[in-house]
Amino acid sequence: MKAAFRFSIVGLVATGTHLIVGSALMAGGMRPLLANTIAFLTAFFVSFAGHYGYSFNGTEVSIRTSLIRFAVVALVGFTVNQAILFELTSRLGAEPIPSLVVSTGLAALATFLLSRAWAFRMPGTGSIDAAR
Repeated sequence: MKAAFRFSIVGLVATGTHLIVGSALMAGGMRPLLANTIAFLTAFFVSFAGHYGYSFNGTEVSIRTSLIRFAVVALVGFTVNQAILFELTSRLGAEPIPSLVVSTGLAALATFLLSRAWAFRMPGTGSIDAAR
């Protein structure tokens, strides 16, 4: 349970970072998909550092293995985020900043589920709480 709580805290900080950076760039006139890409890259580093150093500190999974796995998970999340943002803003004509909130929230959920199931799981364990 401890790792899940820590994961949630780091996830909220990373999601907040993503939303603040993306919203600021969009408010400054940057196109939504480009702003989202920059926001994603910023949040990626916040998220990985937080998860590796705090959420799952003490696991036996190497930083290299975790980074590779987390990058794969993050790219899946980013693809989900961009696809939803594109649909909302380009196809449906929705406002960019509220669309960013929706797309980032759904991508965060996908990233959480994949991270918990694979990216930070130690071999032979059944849950993320195996990490101390």
